[in-house]
Amino acid sequence: ITFDSVDRFAGLSIRHDPGKFITLAAALLALAGLISSLVVRRRRVFVRVSPAPEAGRTVVTVGGLAKGDDDGLQEVVEDILATVQRRLGSA
Repeated sequence: ITFDSVDRFAGLSIRHDPGKFITLAAALLALAGLISSLVVRRRRVFVRVSPAPEAGRTVVTVGGLAKGDDDGLQEVVEDILATVQRRLGSA
C-alpha cells in the first residue's frame, strides 16, 4: 500500500432565502391571532329596531350574549342603550 498524494478541495455553500422574513412575519401574526382569540372575551351585543304599534314611534331593543361568565356585559349593554337614547333624543 502506497500513499501517493492528497487532493485538496473546498466545498462552499451560499444560500439566499428571500422568503424567510415573510414566513417569520406570517408565523408571528398567526401566533398573535391565536393568543388574542384565547384572551379576548367573546361577547355579542344586539340592537333591534322595529316599528311600534303607535304611528310614528319606534321600539329599540338592546340585548347581550356572553360566552361564559362576563360581569361587564351588563355595563356594556347599558352603555349602548344610553348612547342610543342620547342620539335619538338629540335627533
